[in-house]
Amino acid sequence: MISAITKALHELTQQDLETLCDKKWPESQNVEFKSGLSAEQGRQDPWYKDGKVGDYAKRKLFKEIVALANSSGGRLFLGVDESSEKPPVAANFLPLPRCHDLAESLERSAYSWIEPPLTPMKVRAVPIGNDGSGVVVFDVQSSHNAPHRLKDLHCYTRRGTESVPMTMYEIQDLTLRLDRRTEEIERSFDESKTEFHAWADRRRPVTRKGVAFRVVAVPTGAPLYIARTFRNPQVILPIRNFNAVLDGQDSARVVLSASFDAGSERPIVRGSRREYENDEKGHACTVRCDGRIELRWKEFWSEPRENRIYLGWILGDVTNVMLMAEAFASAAGAPGSEYALEVEAISFSSSGFGPFPLYGWNTMHPYVGGVETPFIQRLTLADKNQVLSTLLTDLNDAAGQPLEKARTISLVQA
Repeated sequence: MISAITKALHELTQQDLETLCDKKWPESQNVEFKSGLSAEQGRQDPWYKDGKVGDYAKRKLFKEIVALANSSGGRLFLGVDESSEKPPVAANFLPLPRCHDLAESLERSAYSWIEPPLTPMKVRAVPIGNDGSGVVVFDVQSSHNAPHRLKDLHCYTRRGTESVPMTMYEIQDLTLRLDRRTEEIERSFDESKTEFHAWADRRRPVTRKGVAFRVVAVPTGAPLYIARTFRNPQVILPIRNFNAVLDGQDSARVVLSASFDAGSERPIVRGSRREYENDEKGHACTVRCDGRIELRWKEFWSEPRENRIYLGWILGDVTNVMLMAEAFASAAGAPGSEYALEVEAISFSSSGFGPFPLYGWNTMHPYVGGVETPFIQRLTLADKNQVLSTLLTDLNDAAGQPLEKARTISLVQA
């Protein structure tokens, strides 16, 4: 794999795209090249003369996008000419004018041309030179809302390097497969919850209360797989702390502290786990070959008044899981793959669940409020700052301390 295929879309540069042509990268089930905006014979799309993108070009382009979304996903490079050989390979650039404006225009148009709306699509303009022209790259994940169709009512799929209309049998088969995929995702979350509750209460002294939380990420698009995660540095990342700012104000800095150090690593069936556990506390970080990633933490406090969870710990662990999910998707050759994220926090004793005291960012910050348990939230893993900001609001609401206005968290570096 080359960087133009594996790199996150927002990190792509002209140098990455040059490798497509240098290495004569071929079209495939997951890679499509288009030299430019199509037009009817003898004509040129209005965009090239400072107009708007024509419907003919949109239909030809979005047909390819729909086909990728209805199959296994991939990338489309608009502004890369292809050779005449079979399969075609990247030959040279044909930069499109006003590439940033073009990317924004096509992204907006996709919502009215594709049914149902295609949320797993990302678009980025990569300038070539200094005149504002460049290549527009579409990153399309296999969609769990498929089958998609154009507004002309046709569904398309990929067959080799071609995008072709789907048969009725293919549409029905895709619908059934996605139903099964949805059931698999729910089963993964259910298994995580069941295992977590049993693990959380394990080794708890009968006289002590405990608090625990878990953060789990599960791929929701096309299935991901890496044959071995044990001691694989591409997916086994260090557990870190993170600096962040609130509401964009550099003076309002906070630390999102990981709840634990990673511990020693050992192989498990189809995965890897770093863990530590004794009669006072425990933690575990699990990375499975199918892309499921989970962090767990628990502690049995000796004094009831110490039975607490810190906001910074939860958000720190969420950030670590999001970074590991990104790394896994890239290592599996599917950067930007969609994940769902579930966060659960509990307080428990021999008599069952009870509320846990939520404190601020770390041990130096005050009490926020009591949160009824189990506290469970599920989010789509998209923009990291948006996920963290949403959780900050949700946790404050659950603690009975709603924020007067929505607050944002921005990671300083991650």
